[in-house]
Amino acid sequence: MNLSLVSNYLTSSDPSLQKETEIFVTQAFNYFETLRSDVNGWKICVETLLNCGQQLSESAVFFCLHVIENYLKTNYELDDESNRNVFRQFVFSWFSVNEVNSIYILNKFAYIVNTLFLFDFPSQRWNTFFQDFLAVCQNQRNCDLFLRILLQINADVADREIPRTPKKTYEHSENERNNLIKDKMRETCLLDVAHFWFNVIVSSKYNETTYRDSSPPLVCLCLNVIGAYVAWIDISLVTNESVMSDLFKLFEKIEYRCAVCECFTNILHKGMDPQSKAQLIEQFMAVDSVKAKFISVSNNSDCEDEEEREFTVKLSRLFNTAGLELVECYKKVKPKQSIEESPNSLLSFIHNAIECKFNILCQLLSHKNHIASFQVHSFAREFIQWLKNTKPDKVCVEDAKTQEFVVIISKSKFPLDYDFNVEEESEFEECRKSSKILFENLMCLNSMTCFNFLCYNVIEEIFRDWRSGKYTFADIEVALYFLYLLGENMNVIPDQKRCENLLQVMITSSISSYPHQCVHLMYFDIILRYEKFISHSLNFLVPQILISFLDERGFKNSSLKVRSRVSQVFNKFVKSHIKSKGSDKLHGFAEDIMKRLQDFLKLDITEEPSEGMTNGNVKPVNIFDDVHYYIRDEDQLLIYETVSVLIVCNHNFDIPKKGFLMRNLLFEPIWEKFESVFAKVSSLVATNDLSNCDNKINEERSVQIRNYCKSLSHYISLIARTSKGFSNVQTVKSINAQIIYLESFNRFVKCLTLNVNEDSLFAMQSAIRQLLHRLIVCLDETDILPLLPVAIENIFLTRLSFNAKNIQELVPLINQIVSKFKHSWMFQRDLMPFLKQMFLPLISSIFNLTADLNLGNDERQALHKSYYSFLCVLASNNILEVFTSLGKFNVLEKVLMSVVQGAVEFPDVTTQKSCFLVLKKIIDLQDSAPQLKSENGSSFKENQFLVEFMYKTVIPACFYAQLRQQDENQMTNECINCLRSIQQIRGNEEFCSYIQLQLLPQHFPNFSRSADLLHALVNNDNKLLKNTFKTFIQQFKKHELI
Repeated sequence: MNLSLVSNYLTSSDPSLQKETEIFVTQAFNYFETLRSDVNGWKICVETLLNCGQQLSESAVFFCLHVIENYLKTNYELDDESNRNVFRQFVFSWFSVNEVNSIYILNKFAYIVNTLFLFDFPSQRWNTFFQDFLAVCQNQRNCDLFLRILLQINADVADREIPRTPKKTYEHSENERNNLIKDKMRETCLLDVAHFWFNVIVSSKYNETTYRDSSPPLVCLCLNVIGAYVAWIDISLVTNESVMSDLFKLFEKIEYRCAVCECFTNILHKGMDPQSKAQLIEQFMAVDSVKAKFISVSNNSDCEDEEEREFTVKLSRLFNTAGLELVECYKKVKPKQSIEESPNSLLSFIHNAIECKFNILCQLLSHKNHIASFQVHSFAREFIQWLKNTKPDKVCVEDAKTQEFVVIISKSKFPLDYDFNVEEESEFEECRKSSKILFENLMCLNSMTCFNFLCYNVIEEIFRDWRSGKYTFADIEVALYFLYLLGENMNVIPDQKRCENLLQVMITSSISSYPHQCVHLMYFDIILRYEKFISHSLNFLVPQILISFLDERGFKNSSLKVRSRVSQVFNKFVKSHIKSKGSDKLHGFAEDIMKRLQDFLKLDITEEPSEGMTNGNVKPVNIFDDVHYYIRDEDQLLIYETVSVLIVCNHNFDIPKKGFLMRNLLFEPIWEKFESVFAKVSSLVATNDLSNCDNKINEERSVQIRNYCKSLSHYISLIARTSKGFSNVQTVKSINAQIIYLESFNRFVKCLTLNVNEDSLFAMQSAIRQLLHRLIVCLDETDILPLLPVAIENIFLTRLSFNAKNIQELVPLINQIVSKFKHSWMFQRDLMPFLKQMFLPLISSIFNLTADLNLGNDERQALHKSYYSFLCVLASNNILEVFTSLGKFNVLEKVLMSVVQGAVEFPDVTTQKSCFLVLKKIIDLQDSAPQLKSENGSSFKENQFLVEFMYKTVIPACFYAQLRQQDENQMTNECINCLRSIQQIRGNEEFCSYIQLQLLPQHFPNFSRSADLLHALVNNDNKLLKNTFKTFIQQFKKHELI
């Protein structure tokens, strides 16, 4: 073997490689391919590893093992026994003689040994596998390597986190093979393996010194192995007195305590009888070092040492598991015993054990390490439920709830070092979310106690005295936070009148002026949460609330994040409050609100922040200048919608005033700005087409054009969003606004004629399409239907050819039109000819796109979904003339075959059902429309293709589609409905004859109970057919008779 060459095998990941080195790397890979394809290549590597020993570099060893692994996976099972013996002998020999220290290499070898084990141990070619390796575990190196092998074996045969496949591995499936291995190990070797573990963690029978003293990493590795295996071995091999006593002693030493925690946690997950498990937990909790450690963890909760933090997390996880297992033991024993009848019973013992954990639970819950605190939340939730069900002494319950409630409030406060600029969810936020669930559980346990505690000790006191300076930001924010949570749990609040008082105190206390964005955000969220209270009982506070929205706390806040959230909250507040009976004050303040929001209606306010901006605000040159408050495009859309609602729903405005405000305040400024920007774009596009400027100037113009097109799209979206201010009561026609909406559309559609790039054109097309969606919703058929053919043609067909994007925008639009206007005579007059005309080009484009190999799988699936939804809407609304208008049956055949394919193979069940609906409608069409003629003049009903299509394609699809479903109930109704339709059209005798003589023999030849299926088909009882059909499917799945 060329050792100098293979030494370069692992250098390919080095980014500093020079060209010369890259040549060697390429040669090494080529050499690997040569050895891998050579029948004796693996033997060369075996000889190299056994003979060269310490002369080999780590790279060369890995190279040899890689070649050996390849042989093992591809050729070992097919090779003769003599070569397999050579391979086994190599594995065993190298296990004993190797002196490699690289953990990566050791894990690689352990993986190879495990793969060999999976081949030879279940097939009984190496029955003495464990005995052979245990016999040579006489030193630290061999023990370490054998433990790694054991971990690899467990990962393959027992690790539940690794998904198993039903694929066959020679004689057995993976699960069958794994069960066979575990059963054989239980019978033959696990006792010896357990003795080996015991010798490693206690003392070595081969050395005078123990591994505990000489090699702590080895002992920790052994504990990891025990924790992994305990899930499926006999628990008595581990939970006996000798092993447990030594395990608990290891907890005393710093280097072992993390491994002991993980190992004991896994032991507790093991199923045991309640008494044994409860006694084992209490035995562990009674160990002096364990008790001392729980005390020290609680007293040193601000420890910054990394190792100490890791240990605290694992100890918390262990305590959480112990608590959960005790509660489970209690549930198992309680039906059999009673504490009152047997105070010294097992139930009483477990009850006391759970109760004694409460103090430690509170200490860990309040730990400053949020990860450690989070670990015990599961036990905390179960403990609350346990308190609710056990009904112990009432005083103890109240005390426990109060203690836990104090901890929950404390853990919900923002820490001093919290970074509000980081957008990713922090450990604190995860812990706070979980604490919220604990709060809700406590509220369900006793809402009165929790409510009174919050009111007296947290919310009222802080709200009334927040200006005194004795409360921090965290105190003020948490008071608001829990008032918000009370609003979320209003169904269990005992005194809702008091909640109203708290809300009133919050608003009148001006706590919303506290200078922190989190306080502002929480304040407005509370206003929205309690909007119903404000509408019914606190209507007199509406002026103060509106002012808070419109001043420096809300829209004029220095934080862009707050302004954005206020835009959302104010929109929801106005839309909800204006419909209530107590909305008179909002109606009265509408003009003042619109005046204060006028700056945010300006169309340049959404321009991106420049260098002169801080937090999205332009710094004024002097104190007399106004501050320019930047907002996002999405926020301005909400503001336009809000203003539209204020105008349209205002009882104080008459119809002419509403129309005047809509036109002058909202529409005309947009029209004017649109025309101005459109002219600029047109000029730039014309200049770009004629000029021969350098690339830099052209690039600058392209950026300008792109930004202008983005602005045009935004203006169109603003008009579309104003339509959301209307409702079924307050319609567009009721204030004669249909004229300005139609004028807007006619103005905007011309932007699609601009000669800009496809992305910019698509953005404007999407905005106009959204406007058209809104017009279809809001306008009457007399106003919108005559416009639609030309509008669709201008949007989708003038400039852009059909592609995946615009098809997925066009299809929902057509679906909406068909669903809303299908019964209109104007639809038949104006839309039906247009649909017939565009149907063939549209589906042809879809077929061409889905056949394109460059289209991604996700895009292809989305396109198929749009296609099937389009056909389903046409079929379900009986717009079937478009199918018969295809003229050529070969095109219809292609459409129908694609529908069958979707019914059987599409991965989404809802889409499959849609496809079956289309098939049923096409089948029914043959019976209901015999006058329709095909290309050759035959009737639609008697066309030979359609008859053959039903029998040869649709009927088998009904069976195969159901066979592909995991749940037999998912597609049963759709399949049966299709079968019944065919049966009704073709007649009982012809249909059943086909099932008996052609379908079953051709597709399901091994099915012997055809008489039951035929009887159910002949019978008119659909329930009988459904049950028989399901039985048919279950039998085929069970016996694999397909």
